[in-house]
Amino acid sequence: MILRLFTTYGPRGRRDMAPYQFIDKVTKGDYILQFGNATTSFRDYTYVKDTVEGILAAVESSIDKIKNNNNKNNNKLQQEPSFQVVNLGRGQGTSLSTLLQTVERYCNRTARIQLWPQQAGDVLQTRANITLARQLYHYGPQTSLSEGIRQTVVWYNEQQQQQKNIINQTTSPLLRRGRHSRRRLLEEQPITTTPPPIKDDDNWETIPIVPPHTGRKTVLLTGAAGFVGSHVGQALLRRGDKVIVVDEVNDYYDVTIKEANLALLQQEAIDTDQLTIFRGDVANETLLRQIFEDLSLEVLRVACPIYAVLDFLACEEATFWEEE
Repeated sequence: MILRLFTTYGPRGRRDMAPYQFIDKVTKGDYILQFGNATTSFRDYTYVKDTVEGILAAVESSIDKIKNNNNKNNNKLQQEPSFQVVNLGRGQGTSLSTLLQTVERYCNRTARIQLWPQQAGDVLQTRANITLARQLYHYGPQTSLSEGIRQTVVWYNEQQQQQKNIINQTTSPLLRRGRHSRRRLLEEQPITTTPPPIKDDDNWETIPIVPPHTGRKTVLLTGAAGFVGSHVGQALLRRGDKVIVVDEVNDYYDVTIKEANLALLQQEAIDTDQLTIFRGDVANETLLRQIFEDLSLEVLRVACPIYAVLDFLACEEATFWEEE
């Protein structure tokens, strides 16, 4: 199956996405570039916890369907679709102005806006039709935009404080007194690859075990160093699965962020044999053969955020836009 994710945001989110950008700029008092009318631009902002639950449900459902089909006759099997495209989102469009107001509320600051003309080719409105996901996976996103932004702001503030603590510990008193701009030091300080302690505030323990999840499973997870992939890996490890990561850790965006995500997964699986990381391209046939042979894999479940596919499908917004 192909899962089409809609504007996923949350802790450890990508720095180039609007929710993180807005939180960062509002907190620092920097200008936000607003293209077009903020009241008519809509996106289906989906909290990462809800996206992860949808992915896990889809993985379980797809593999069980394959097992069931293997017990049916060939004629029936031929009638089954070879794959399906399933939307994972909140199923609600949120205006840019509403997103900004929500960020302002939880950052307790007013956004500074610079107005620019609408960008050519920009899609004005997107919203996921999640009817199929509800039918196939009993998918039901639970996190409101307000709660999702609140949790993301809490995480952001913790990260900023951690950065300041690092600078205070590593710079001399002379530098701290002002020879160099304190803000410049904050911006230039690389993100630490040591993950923060796992906290109950993340609420990951509340993720329901997707039936028929029984016993321990082995899951091949690509893109685990990324935003969504690292959250999927964390959820799999916490429910007891064994996770095999294949990730080349490319420089599509800041590699130190990806390394921090992998370090977090390693911390999650510390003192267990749940996690194995292979640094390489999932398209490398030799590497995949080595993985299968070395680990003697019999049943392999694959959870794979493929952003190239998602970006391509995003060009066909009209095919999944649902009118009010």
